[in-house]
Amino acid sequence: MITSRFTGTDANGYQHTAVIVSRGDNERYVECGSCDYQRRVSWGARETAESHLWSEHHVSGVHRQLALGPFIAAGFGLLLVLFLLSKAHAL
Repeated sequence: MITSRFTGTDANGYQHTAVIVSRGDNERYVECGSCDYQRRVSWGARETAESHLWSEHHVSGVHRQLALGPFIAAGFGLLLVLFLLSKAHAL
């Protein structure tokens, strides 16, 4: 599940994107959409993504966007917990 997306434009006008992907048991990866860069990170994912865009693609003005997926999953989980609590309270 993509948790963050970093985008920026290089001097030639090309847009580059790096994303932070969460997989499995707290495994996080930084993946670049412009090249085949993929790196597993345990901490500093944001800095790794920004650093890759700056150093490899010479991007200036990196913008971060948070993905909606984790927020939607948390919302469904909260609704499920509230539903189960209401059923348990009714007994």
